[in-house]
Amino acid sequence: MLIVKTHPLHKFEDEKFTLAVIAARHKDKLVFVRRRSFTTWEMPGGHREGDESILDTAKRELYEETGASMYRIVPVCAYTVDEDGYDKLYGVLFVADIFKFGNLPESEIGEVRMFDKVPDELTFPKIQAKLSVISLPHELCGGMGKDISIRRAQHIDIADLCELHRPVFVSTGDEDTDEIIKIEQEFRMRTTEHLLRTTIEKPNRAVFIAYDGIRPIGACDIRLLSKTHDTNFDGAEIEQLTIKESHRRLGIGRHLTDCAVEYLKGMGCTYAVVWIPSADEQLCKMTEAQGFAFDGTREMTDTGSRLRYRKSLGD
Repeated sequence: MLIVKTHPLHKFEDEKFTLAVIAARHKDKLVFVRRRSFTTWEMPGGHREGDESILDTAKRELYEETGASMYRIVPVCAYTVDEDGYDKLYGVLFVADIFKFGNLPESEIGEVRMFDKVPDELTFPKIQAKLSVISLPHELCGGMGKDISIRRAQHIDIADLCELHRPVFVSTGDEDTDEIIKIEQEFRMRTTEHLLRTTIEKPNRAVFIAYDGIRPIGACDIRLLSKTHDTNFDGAEIEQLTIKESHRRLGIGRHLTDCAVEYLKGMGCTYAVVWIPSADEQLCKMTEAQGFAFDGTREMTDTGSRLRYRKSLGD
């Protein structure tokens, strides 16, 4: 019996993966390939070679099997394949938007074809039919360098998003105190997971997640606002910007905010607001550099005062 399971990306180290599969799209069409000796179709992908990262594997396979010369590629999830009598295989599912094709390199691929839906005649139906369905709702937003990419998060990303919010445990040296801290942190994580599960796909919510290679490194939460209780959103609040400590001060927060702003413009919003701790002068300056301005609103929270910055999204 063949068993295919999906997993959060942070669950395994990059070295564990041997396969990359790419759900490729071009102008609202799905891109599938056919090998010369086959009559069935499959998603581009293949095995890792040498010491390349699994992201580099995905990029190489996408080019070799489709001729894609301009594209945007983002990881979605890890997956495992286990079958009686065979070792378990570890792979990563990617989504790619192809903007331009070059010449198809000489390879075992005999044909590249666009489809309106996942074809029925698949080479690996039990595996790729499932992965195709998972890949369909993901919207790619952009990147900022060789390996940094951003996309809109879905339910499958909840575990990775929770990992980004996980507090770092630092021992106090007191076993009783440490146990209390651990309990409080686990409660916080369960609360975060519950909030994400109940809000991530609501019409008035959006979450964007950033990756370095296949590792989640940041996220941006958005709450759409309306003048009334209808579904016509007028503005939005960027509620939380989370960046891993190892990737701070690299411009990732700015890029996540830019992606959020572009999304809000597409939704027809006329303004966006963001709350900034008043004590963080550098963050205030960075926010102003992105076109936000302090609107005079200040409020107190458990962690101190914060300021509200607003940006007009009109032309």
